[in-house]
Amino acid sequence: MKVAINMDFGEQIAHLDESSMVGKVDQCSIACGYHAGDGTTIFNALKFCQENDVSIGAHPSYPDRSNFGREIMHLPPKELLCHLIYQLAAFKSIAKFIRMPVLHVKLHGALYNEAMLNEAVAKTTIEAMEMVFPNAAIMAMADSALAFYGMQKGFDVWKEGFADRLYESATKLVPRSVAGSLLTSPDEVKRQIENLKSGFVIDNQDHVINLAVDTICIHGDNPNINNLLAAL
Repeated sequence: MKVAINMDFGEQIAHLDESSMVGKVDQCSIACGYHAGDGTTIFNALKFCQENDVSIGAHPSYPDRSNFGREIMHLPPKELLCHLIYQLAAFKSIAKFIRMPVLHVKLHGALYNEAMLNEAVAKTTIEAMEMVFPNAAIMAMADSALAFYGMQKGFDVWKEGFADRLYESATKLVPRSVAGSLLTSPDEVKRQIENLKSGFVIDNQDHVINLAVDTICIHGDNPNINNLLAAL
């Protein structure tokens, strides 16, 4: 089975040359307006993907635009559930308007990281998906809490790896605040993609972690994103 390349999109990244994505990206996870974007950016991102044969998914986050969704917010489950339903339902409406199927959901930033390890956040995410996208797949790191509860509820789980992030463990990335946690060299990123396609990744201690993935993410806000995509 082919390992797909996915990218976060619709995040109003000024330096991203959208033309560099064509033919290089299979799936886009589109910001739902909480960490970036709005109704117009969602519509434009969906149209771009529709015209370039890229499958799409929703990319919800904490309500944390000022930090680009990268700070943990310890929200009560009911409040988090409402925020997720709000984002997913709005996204679903715009996708329906242009007749584009939503094939997956992928959490963003700190919310994604929390759902990998925090059972309450993982369960709340699955509850929101059951309400809005019961037939969509969910992108999650293999062996994470989110993957476990997603499979338990009958969702397809697309196991995700990261081309441009340094790993701390199979279910945890080195925080972005740590120097070197974001890979920006085309050679480094290509090497990590090949490793992931071969079923492993090298962590920050130079240990080999066995890791089977279905899809590999390159972040759209990577400062060298255009060159990374060109090098693929």
